[in-house]
Amino acid sequence: MESKKRSLASLKTGEMNVEVGGHASRISFSGSDIVIDGTRYPCEFREYEAGLLSIRLDTRFSNVYIERGTNGSEHAAGFSCQINGKTYSVLVDDARSRMRALLLNANIRSDTTVRVSAPMPGLVTKIEVTVGDVIVVGQGLLILEAMKMENEIRATISGVITKINATLGKPVEKGELLVEIQSHQ
Repeated sequence: MESKKRSLASLKTGEMNVEVGGHASRISFSGSDIVIDGTRYPCEFREYEAGLLSIRLDTRFSNVYIERGTNGSEHAAGFSCQINGKTYSVLVDDARSRMRALLLNANIRSDTTVRVSAPMPGLVTKIEVTVGDVIVVGQGLLILEAMKMENEIRATISGVITKINATLGKPVEKGELLVEIQSHQ
């Protein structure tokens, strides 16, 4: 298995709050160093494949396997992280996750209707909701097949399905209305 040696400078910039197994820390990056709760450590990592890393933090080496988890929250991305064989639940609150939360929740009032449109032309192969269904952010609404790839269209807000414009087995054009959701926040 071939590895790629990298410095943390190629990974991220900025600061983030990270919670690992219930312990919260403030982390930032400075060149090839990582700063954890105000203490600077030299750091490098080798990436063997997506999600499989060997990390040197100061003089300690660790093997780490990271995968996207379901433990995220409204404001933080969730991951499952296995370090030297022990599994931890990890939450990362950084500028990207905060921006995502702002975009998902921006100006949404209880009377907001969101119109979900086709992001590309395609064929509706599955409709996963019906009018009157109560749905949550991220829930699948329908499957749109485009260029022989199935694309799940998901809800961007929680609410109630008030209109389904898509028809099973019928093609849609880019921008065509698929579903309307009434926010219930």
